[in-house]
Amino acid sequence: MPGQNAEPHTTNIPQTEQPPPEPQPERPFTLLFFSLDLAGSSALKQSLPLGKWMSLICEFYEEAVREQQTLATDDDRQIDLNGSLFPWKYIGDEVICAYRLTEMSFAELKDVLPKLVSKCRVVVEKLDGWVRSKGKDAKALRGVKGTAWLALIDSKYNSIVEIPPRSSRGPANMSGELEDAEPNGSQEAYRNQPIDFLGRHMDEGFRLASCSEPGRLAVSFDLARLLSLGSQQEDKLVMISYQNFKGIWGSRYYPIIWYEENTGSFEGSVEYDGWFSSPLLADYAKRRGQDKIKISDLLKNIQESVQQDPGLNDGLEWPWTD
Repeated sequence: MPGQNAEPHTTNIPQTEQPPPEPQPERPFTLLFFSLDLAGSSALKQSLPLGKWMSLICEFYEEAVREQQTLATDDDRQIDLNGSLFPWKYIGDEVICAYRLTEMSFAELKDVLPKLVSKCRVVVEKLDGWVRSKGKDAKALRGVKGTAWLALIDSKYNSIVEIPPRSSRGPANMSGELEDAEPNGSQEAYRNQPIDFLGRHMDEGFRLASCSEPGRLAVSFDLARLLSLGSQQEDKLVMISYQNFKGIWGSRYYPIIWYEENTGSFEGSVEYDGWFSSPLLADYAKRRGQDKIKISDLLKNIQESVQQDPGLNDGLEWPWTD
């Protein structure tokens, strides 16, 4: 697997003029990021007093983390359940969790990821239902949007950046209490240190999040490509649209793919005016029937086309599918 021999590193954000410390050698590892975004929260804040909308959003945080924790269960024995799940970011109305996948072979990833992504889809549905259960107070909310993407943490694709803590004891947790931080450069620093992830896959994931819809799960190209190689998985992938993301793939069009447990009922699940109110679904309706080959072959063709593009200096590589 290309990129697997490169060593990941952790970079401290410098607080002085001194150069950052030398990278700490670690073995590469893969993270699955899962974002849950509360759609319509801006309208919610306009329609309710501060106390009420704050209570709803805090409840969403709790429900999102609780549901995300169901993804790492004992039936997925290839996943390191000892701390593999960690809530990474709370950004306004969005909760992002990450799942560290243990050192897996390509074949093991193909076996484990379909289970995780299927559970992600269930979580989106449950939280979308939770929004509807809140009644008139939450009528401004449109539901919960999901996005999932992979990131290889190494010295080539993505890096860990340790953020200087607000206290020498470490960052504050959700209750405002300070937690002890592990030593800088520790292989487990991503669990307790205030950290960020920077890199190509992270940029793709954040841009893709804008192309999900309430009740849907958008998946990155890398993740979709890997899922399409598994048996009975490509039937769960729906090619929705193509979008131009500034700086991604040399500004070539990026495929927008949604994961659906039953693609046969996908079109029937769209509300009658969804085809007009959603630019993504309107584009899907225009393109319906244009892709004459299996989605696995379509994704392979897209990958080969982008990799061979002479306009991309060093070309692009896919560490999980090459």
